[in-house]
Amino acid sequence: MTASVIVVSPRTRTRDCMALMSEKGIRHLPVVDEGRVIGMVSIRDIVSDIIADQDFTIEQLEHYISGQ
Repeated sequence: MTASVIVVSPRTRTRDCMALMSEKGIRHLPVVDEGRVIGMVSIRDIVSDIIADQDFTIEQLEHYISGQ
């Protein structure tokens, strides 16, 4: 355990969480709201969210290009 736990808020953007996890070499981030732990985010959660976002963007661009 560590004395100074790194936490994020529910409003922290996915990419900001990923940057923080990468910079600090951590795989899990507690999510804290109003001084209370409300969840935990893992690197797997972050990667899944980023992949889903990129898939959505690709799909939208394909529709735009094809004129649908």
